Amino acid sequence: MNNAYMGKILWVDLGTGRIQEEETDSTLYRQYLGGTGLAARILLDRIPPKTDPLGPDNIICFISGLLTGTGTLFTGRWMVAGKSPLTGTWGDANCGGNFSPAIKRCGYDGIFFLGISEKPVYLFIDKGGASLRDAAGIWGLDTRETESRLKKHAGCTHARIACIGQAGENMSLISGIANDGGRMAARSGLGAVMGSKRLKALVLCGAGRIRSHDSPAIKKLSRQCNDSIQFMPPFPPAFVLSYMGAFLRALPPKMPAPVRPAAPATPAASGAALAGSRRALLGDVAKSIESGAGILARHQAEVRRNFTSSAEPTRIVSPQPVKERMQILRDNHSGWILESE
Repeated sequence: MNNAYMGKILWVDLGTGRIQEEETDSTLYRQYLGGTGLAARILLDRIPPKTDPLGPDNIICFISGLLTGTGTLFTGRWMVAGKSPLTGTWGDANCGGNFSPAIKRCGYDGIFFLGISEKPVYLFIDKGGASLRDAAGIWGLDTRETESRLKKHAGCTHARIACIGQAGENMSLISGIANDGGRMAARSGLGAVMGSKRLKALVLCGAGRIRSHDSPAIKKLSRQCNDSIQFMPPFPPAFVLSYMGAFLRALPPKMPAPVRPAAPATPAASGAALAGSRRALLGDVAKSIESGAGILARHQAEVRRNFTSSAEPTRIVSPQPVKERMQILRDNHSGWILESE
């Protein structure tokens, strides 16, 4: 197949242990491309309404992008999707690293899990096919240790692994899925879905080729894109930018318009008027700096008083509709004040 997509997805029923391939129609790729679009279409059709996100009917999928592995730039991320236990609705997260092309090298555009396993397991895929293996020995380990041990037992040097740690095992609603030593698909609490299914990890050892329809054209476009982003316009040194920032912070919010005479009688009068405008502008800038310094000094004094006047801890609270506090806010130009408990 020379269309960049593999044309197949893998279904794994953790409840029964059944693993089967499913061919996907090419029209799906034309309508939804790959990645999150393809996942959304399939999960919408397969997840029943009102499904418990941590129950057996929820489906979690690991899916690659349409252009992943074709040599195009910025296309190396993988997506995980399912019904989120954190929100009770659609959930997805994405992550970088080497796991995305590994999905396609196994011959699939996505891997879908449903059901709940009776014991901890992990999915292993190599050129011999896909199988579920016992994960009792790694259940309870963090993601780094899990990945390290699975690589030792994988039997291949290019194993790519996505796994959960203790948070996912205990179905924490903010748990993510890690790969490549700490990269994290962190959104939506989908690590908890893996934990609810007792799915510890995916270990992918596929070595298939990822083809495209017109590889030379892709390489040419990628090269052009790379050349364009490599161009760096000249910038002033950092110390110049720091002085510029300090000057801009000192300017008043609204610059006064220079006062210019309507019709100067002589060049000398015009020069005098321009000099007067400059003096007025510099005077306004000086007043603004002085005012800012005064505000800062008052604010620092207020903070010191709050910290030294009482042994009680301090906390930040939002301003209340009290006249005294409103006056403090106006004096300090701030929307927050420090108050002793």
